[in-house]
Amino acid sequence: MRARGVCWAILATCLVAGACGSDKAPSKKKRAPSGGGEANASGAPEGGSDNPGGKSSSQGGSDNVGAGEPAVGASGAGGGSDAVDNTPGPKPIHFIVDATQAVHPISDLIYGANMDGLDCADAKARFTFCRSRSAAWSTYNWENNASNAGNSGCNENNAALSSSTDPAKGVTALIDQADASGASTIVTVPMLDHVALDKTAGSAAPDCSGDVSKTADYLSTRFAQNRPRKGAALSLQPDTGDAYVSQDEFLAFLKDSHPTSSLLFSLDTQPELWFSEHPKLRSTHLSYGEQVSLSTDYAKMIKDGWPDAKVIGLVGYGYLAALNQQTSPDYDQHGEFYGYFLKQMAAASTDDGRRLLDYVDLHWFPEIYVGSERIIGEDASDAAAQARVQAPRTLWDPKFVEDSWITAANGKKAIQLLPWLNQSVADNYPDTQVSLSEWSYGGGKHISGAVAAADALGLYGQWGVGLAGVVSFSPDDEPYLIGAFEAYRNYDGNKHTFGDTSVAASSSNVQRGSIYASIDKADPSRMVLVAINRYAFELEASVSVTSGSSYTSVTPYSIVAGQPDPTPGNAVSASMPNEFELTLPAYSVTVLVPSE
Repeated sequence: MRARGVCWAILATCLVAGACGSDKAPSKKKRAPSGGGEANASGAPEGGSDNPGGKSSSQGGSDNVGAGEPAVGASGAGGGSDAVDNTPGPKPIHFIVDATQAVHPISDLIYGANMDGLDCADAKARFTFCRSRSAAWSTYNWENNASNAGNSGCNENNAALSSSTDPAKGVTALIDQADASGASTIVTVPMLDHVALDKTAGSAAPDCSGDVSKTADYLSTRFAQNRPRKGAALSLQPDTGDAYVSQDEFLAFLKDSHPTSSLLFSLDTQPELWFSEHPKLRSTHLSYGEQVSLSTDYAKMIKDGWPDAKVIGLVGYGYLAALNQQTSPDYDQHGEFYGYFLKQMAAASTDDGRRLLDYVDLHWFPEIYVGSERIIGEDASDAAAQARVQAPRTLWDPKFVEDSWITAANGKKAIQLLPWLNQSVADNYPDTQVSLSEWSYGGGKHISGAVAAADALGLYGQWGVGLAGVVSFSPDDEPYLIGAFEAYRNYDGNKHTFGDTSVAASSSNVQRGSIYASIDKADPSRMVLVAINRYAFELEASVSVTSGSSYTSVTPYSIVAGQPDPTPGNAVSASMPNEFELTLPAYSVTVLVPSE
């Protein structure tokens, strides 16, 4: 990657103050995102707490969303560096679609969901995989379902992941739910040295009477030792009386109980935060070498027990996890962790004679604030809506510099997340799939939430992301978030979907709107488009299509304020073959289905 200057002043300040959850600011190597097309114009590939309110997750404590990352400043209109034109009145926009260019598959697994606040079996959204997100999974004891969520859950052992004593019930219940809806399941495999032994909970904060450290010799009395391999014959009835929990036995149990289920295996969750999330079990940073060694050992175990299983690794909480593994001291010697991890896992795979890592995973939540509120919450003010709908441009746009501590720490450069991650994969471990198993843009009760989520889903397909799982932070229904998934998974209410193949699509003005285009591999004449209006007023859109098919009309299905489900409108006749003129409502998502 290109070298680029990194301004560490703000990041160093937060580290000294302890706000970043680390005691050391990176000092030498430079992170340099590269590539990224111009303004969604060529059709080429155009982290705070996961628990923003600081409350414990209903699933036993939350993963941290950018845990320890500081909030810096308030976002202006759009939350980025380029001023958005919000003068009243309709504006023109031109979309160009070319079905002969930038043709590549869209992974079905970009339409997944984390089950906090969401229903895996939602008939409208039709999620393609189910995942449960919680810091407690790092300490999950599959033998009896005990777990400990660390600092986000009073450091107590409890039954938050399952009250059952049936082996692996906390996982098999999720698998059963996913199976019933035809979805895959991501299973988290703990790599932390110890897992919970009992479910003896206590009082809530601030008393936290169940804190395990109030027990003498708690590591030996309240925890079992976790290991990748048993080193002996595996049993479908685990021995709950010994001092160990074996993860190869866990996989053998799942393979016996759910042999036909579609499972993917995650190597723990956010291990770079063990020292801050689980300080009773580990108080020091995880080194680069330790993360690679653990990932290699557990990946080999999974591939041995389930040869066709897909392994998801790194599983970092956000930007600093990718940059330096939450300011690990190894950064000075080895530089960017994301590339280092990929390179080392590639070498381990070569030595082992098989691919050990299938997906390299990062959790991603915008760090943009409006006033004191982060946009991943429910703020539906005009300023929050404007910031939210622009925020997905951070994923790719070289002209969009979001107003956040990340860009301040990165020399005030555009983050261009997906070009950066894709290039690192290409440079270090080709054919590994980029994964974002946790993401959110908030606002799921507001039209801006639908616009941002639909934009992100379109980008994941356009940039070739292999897997993505949305997160809900609301305790209530989020109909506009569900509507965004409907646009791609069920736009007409009859299970018709966006295509399985991405093709070139561009916008004349990405501040105002974007378009995503698809065809079907089995039937290239079937085209489905998703047009995004992130402008507060109508867009007078012209759409030009290059295709082997001649389309004479297009049927719109729109999501607008007050209407969270895609609703069909009147077909629009072509002004000439493959040329269409139509109005996109303010702040809207419109599925366009051309007909011959």
